[in-house]
Order: sequence, then structure tokens, then C-alpha cells
Amino acid sequence: MRTRLLSLAVLASLAVCGPASAHHSAAMFDTTKCLAVSGTVRNFEWRFPHTWVWVVAPTKAGGTEIWGFETPAPSQLVRIDQRWNGKALEKGQKVKVRYAPLRDGRNGGLMNSIDLLDGRVLHGAPNSFKCEEELYGPSKATQQEAKDRAGKP
Repeated sequence: MRTRLLSLAVLASLAVCGPASAHHSAAMFDTTKCLAVSGTVRNFEWRFPHTWVWVVAPTKAGGTEIWGFETPAPSQLVRIDQRWNGKALEKGQKVKVRYAPLRDGRNGGLMNSIDLLDGRVLHGAPNSFKCEEELYGPSKATQQEAKDRAGKP
């Protein structure tokens, strides 16, 4: 009886820990950098374990390049920004992606946020607001927040 319980406990722990051990870290991304690329959505993959945004971006030479941006799982994206869903991005849509680049120099990275033509910004990482400030300076909301904390009108 005791052996059966121990075997069952080991099997249960392997079932739970197995998928987690296959997951990668964020070490492949240079999260100290925040870059941006503009282009057209080629594909939007809303699935586990990561959602992917594929963008076709123009090159300086007049051609195009395909860029791939990893984001958290759909359930995490919705917690970061409730406007995310499987139809948040459409093929052919013009976007600007803010991202932490891949360390090996390939086209892509970890998406921080994505600007849409209608002015909306979908956030794809908990630190996406920090990335925006690095590129553009403090947003109006951040500036107002700082004034409110200081007690200024």
C-alpha cells in the first residue's frame, strides 16, 4: 500500500513538473534594450504557451523582412491588458511594435507593446510602460500621475 502511494505521488509530481521543465527563460532577449519596428501584421498566433505576432517590415534597401515577436500566453496577455483576444490583430493591419531584441541579432524579440493605427496601444508585457518611456519620454498619464503625487494641479 505504501509503495503504491509513493508511486502515485511520484507520477503526479512528474505530470505536473514535466511541462514546466521544458519552458525556456527570457535569457534569449536583451531586456535592457527597448527597440521599435513598424510594419504590417503577417500572422497573429493566439495560442499556448506563447502568443506570436509576425510582422512584415520594410528595409532600407526597399525590400521587406519578416519579424517575429513572442508574448506571454493568452491568459497572461488578458491580465496585462483586457483588450487582448484572438482577434485583436488582423492580417494586413499596420502596427508599430516595441520589443526587447533577441540577443543573437535575428529579427524579433519579446514584445512589450504594439501601437495600432487608431491610436490604441496594446500592452504585452508587465514592463511595457517602462519601454514606452525609454522611447518617447513620460506619457501624459505618467506626467499627470507624478503631478498628482506631488500635489500639483
